[in-house]
This record gives sequence, C-alpha cells and structure tokens, in this order.
Amino acid sequence: MNSGTLFAVLAPLFWGLADVSHKYIITHKIRNGMSYLVIWGGVQLIAGLILASVLDWRGVTFTALLFPFFSGLLYGIESFLYITILKTEEASHVLGFIYLYPAVTALLSWVFLNEVHGPVTYAGVLFVIIGVTFLSIKLGRQGITLKVFGLLLLIGAMIGVHVFLVKMATIRLGELQGISIDIITLGATMMLALVSAPVRRSVPRDIRCLPWVLLGNIELLGLACGYFAMARLSATVVSSIGALQIVVVIIFEHVLEQKREKGSNSYLGERRLFPKLIPLSIIMAGVSMISSQDLYSLIAYRQ
Repeated sequence: MNSGTLFAVLAPLFWGLADVSHKYIITHKIRNGMSYLVIWGGVQLIAGLILASVLDWRGVTFTALLFPFFSGLLYGIESFLYITILKTEEASHVLGFIYLYPAVTALLSWVFLNEVHGPVTYAGVLFVIIGVTFLSIKLGRQGITLKVFGLLLLIGAMIGVHVFLVKMATIRLGELQGISIDIITLGATMMLALVSAPVRRSVPRDIRCLPWVLLGNIELLGLACGYFAMARLSATVVSSIGALQIVVVIIFEHVLEQKREKGSNSYLGERRLFPKLIPLSIIMAGVSMISSQDLYSLIAYRQ
C-alpha cells in the first residue's frame, strides 16, 4: 500500500469516528447544536491560524488561495446543515444519502482535470444512485422526510464540490498551506452562528464541554489525510475510498449500542442494522467500482 492509499484509507476512519462523536455530543452533552458548532469552529480557527503562522507563504498567489478558501466555506455551510439534521437522524442514515458525492467529484474531475474512466467506473456511479434511492424509501421508522432527503442530496453535492476543490488546492498549493486556509475559513464560517442571540447565550454554558468538542475535532486528522491523499491520487479515487466512512460509523454505532445500559434509550437512535445492510452494500459496491480502475493504475487522462 503506497502512502496515498494509506492516507485515503485513514481519512474515512477519522471522519467516521468524528461523525459518531458529533452525534453523541449534540444528543447528550450540548443543549444547543449551533453553540456546539461555534465552539467546534473556534477550535478549527485557532488550529488553522497556528498552522498558517509557521508556514512559508512566499510565492503563493491569491488565485491559489481561492481553492482552499471556497473549500472551507462549503465545508462550513455543510456543517450547519449536517448538525441540524444529525440532531434527529442516525449518523449512518445521513452518511448513506451523502454518498452521492463521489459521482459529483468524478464528473468535475472529468471536466476540469481530464480524468477519463472506463465503463466499470460509470457503472459504479449507477450503483451509488440505486443504493441512495433504496435508502430513501420509507420503511417504518427507518424513513426520512422529503425535506431532509432534499437537504441530504444538497449536502452530498456540496461535498462533491468541496472534495474537488481540495484536489485543486493540492495542485496549486502545498498540502499544509491548503489545510490551514481551509480550516481557517471553515472555523470562521461556523462562528457566524453567533449572530443568533440564543446561540450566544448557549455558548458560555456549553463551553464546559470543550473536551468533548476536542474529541469531535478528530476530523481535522481526516481533513489532513484527505489533503495528503489528494496530492498523491486522483480525486475520484480518494472520494470513492471514502465509502469506508459509512462502514466505520455503522460498526461504532452498533458497538456502542450493544454497550448501552439495559433499559436506557439508545444514544444514537433506534438500532435497525440489518435493513441498512442491503442499500449500504450497494453503495459500497458502487464506490468500489468507481475507484477500481484507478487503484490498479488503469486510469487514463485525455491528452
């Protein structure tokens, strides 16, 4: 396994751990999800400023900075929507719908980076769409509302663009430079929630949960691994390997559910693992097909 593949595998591992942490924190540790977003964003902003202060910025153009800037901006908007939905939906259900994003990334990479893929890759895109469609079918309490479904599709599309912008940032900047601008913008965007008076009142009370917020910020490691992977692999491959994230989330949801106290309510919501396995397996198969040709160095670039 080369370093690019290793980083691509580690990224969804950290993201998955962060997703489970976010769900637990906003369900049991923080009263106001938006105040959590502010505290979370503050940590990101400080980390980004510290990193930026020790890097060499000579020769960096303004245009190059736009890619991680807009990546962080999109990421911040996604986080607002994600935290709102995660308050009532299971983490694995949410991530299942969001997995439309490899198709978006593949399309953008084809148009702007001249990445050309074979029929297996495009068949994989179809598998992803089919899997997401199955997840959208209401099966008792496993279903979600049409409004939430629409928001999840929007988040998926935004993540696809965000991932593509990360790739562009690694082309125009060093990985650490891109990471610093990305998380500075991300943190600043999250802190815009302070315009709400209820959020401002909640932050001083919820700041006591800072250690839990730091646990949720393990996703910084996921972002960093994503940048390092993007610098070494194609955007389509990195986004496709990200399918491992849903596996990590399901495993940790299931393990934590088994450990909950007898008679207590599940911290992640009602567990119905098996109904998810078929659509999630289809999604996993699809993203694996998308990445298969690249993983075996069969990707071709248009001349």
